[in-house]
Amino acid sequence: RCTARGNGNGGIAAGNGSLITDCVAAVNTGDGIAPGSGSVIRGCVVTGNVGRGVNAGDACLIENCLIRGNHLSGALLASSSRVVNNSISLNGTFDGQDCGIKVLGHDNWIQGNSEPTNMPYALNLYAATATNNTFVQNLANGGYLTGPGNTINNVAPFVGRLGNAFTNTDPWLNFFSY
Repeated sequence: RCTARGNGNGGIAAGNGSLITDCVAAVNTGDGIAPGSGSVIRGCVVTGNVGRGVNAGDACLIENCLIRGNHLSGALLASSSRVVNNSISLNGTFDGQDCGIKVLGHDNWIQGNSEPTNMPYALNLYAATATNNTFVQNLANGGYLTGPGNTINNVAPFVGRLGNAFTNTDPWLNFFSY
């Protein structure tokens, strides 16, 4: 457990294979948490950073975190990572490319996250290399954006607002939050 608050650069930088649990990375000038490949980020609070909330290397696990109010994307993913059961909101207020979760690589699994208020999208499959990513069972606003040349991803359908009746029984659906 640690706290990195108000640093002039990034908050927490960790090497490959790191375990970062129950930490706080807040109001840092750079990224909140920048783990190396194969790292686990669990139960952390990542808020108000000028960079990205979590800037993950390959094959990382980000779970049960609060990632909120970061100026760039809440999470930036390379390849082969899992992002599950997080609350990701109010990220991406700095430029039009950043959002709740921005994906540059391939084979990422994004499931069960609550992303109600990210700008302008919940998910940005940004690069042409962002392929074979899976986005299921998330609560999100704005849907997702696919970058130029990027057509091969597994994004479950989005259905209407919670509280409204719908008839689709697909267990993998994503839900709009507005």
